[in-house]
Amino acid sequence: MGFSQTMSVGNRKVTISDTIEVPDYLILSSRGPKRTGKSHLGGTMPGSIGWLPFDPNSRWTAEKLQREGAKIIMPTTEFNRVEDPEAVAMMEPAAAKQYYWDYLKVVRAVYNRYLDTPQIKSIVIDTGGQLFEDVMYAHYGRKTTAEIVAYGAPRQTFKDWFITPCSKNLLICHHARPVYVDNKKTGAYEIEGCSKLPDWVSAEVEHFFMESQADAQIKKTLWGGMHDDNRDAAKWKAKQFGLRIINATMNMEAVGKCLIGDECNFEFLMYAISEELHAKYYG
Repeated sequence: MGFSQTMSVGNRKVTISDTIEVPDYLILSSRGPKRTGKSHLGGTMPGSIGWLPFDPNSRWTAEKLQREGAKIIMPTTEFNRVEDPEAVAMMEPAAAKQYYWDYLKVVRAVYNRYLDTPQIKSIVIDTGGQLFEDVMYAHYGRKTTAEIVAYGAPRQTFKDWFITPCSKNLLICHHARPVYVDNKKTGAYEIEGCSKLPDWVSAEVEHFFMESQADAQIKKTLWGGMHDDNRDAAKWKAKQFGLRIINATMNMEAVGKCLIGDECNFEFLMYAISEELHAKYYG
């Protein structure tokens, strides 16, 4: 141990070392159908929370969470509001791309201010799907997703601007769309947004709501045996929110665990993924 060397490559310096530093924060991607608690999870994150509202209902949700005790900081105006939607929709591709690049610079400036503000310990992007759509418009203009055949550049921009520089707890919420096979729903869901995002985050979770006791029993049958902590039968009941850890690179033993009811908060989730990080933020 004790190896460290620094080298210059062009105008950059790179240090190689046998001391491996790991992040002391979580980057999470969440997905779920409407009204399953996606934004609510963001309101339970530690410290003051820097909120980036892109979803039309995000501000209402954040205000409700603030009344319940969450410390939320967000822009006072809707920086994603288009003053003249018709004019933007009719823009030529070059003008539309410039419009969205200028808009994204504002988003990035707010995001960077959150990163630079010590009292802000956590950041919420609500929703990541809308932000990724805006990134695609900046690259291609107002084309539909069906007209876009190359997603590599927008994905890289999303990663370079919002994932790589992150140094705080980050939750990127997503709506979810059903997965179909042969025009039939499979019962599975996928994120509406950047499909590569799950490869870049610390963990990915899926939200659900058990509408009826029959629905609760179906979910218990599907997921109840996937993790020891799921086997409390009393947890699986109607009118309960839940979230399921579907990926956790830093702790694969957490995959499959379900948090239900009052457990659906960031403190329980962080403990399930990393007891060390939980101790740092919650003591």
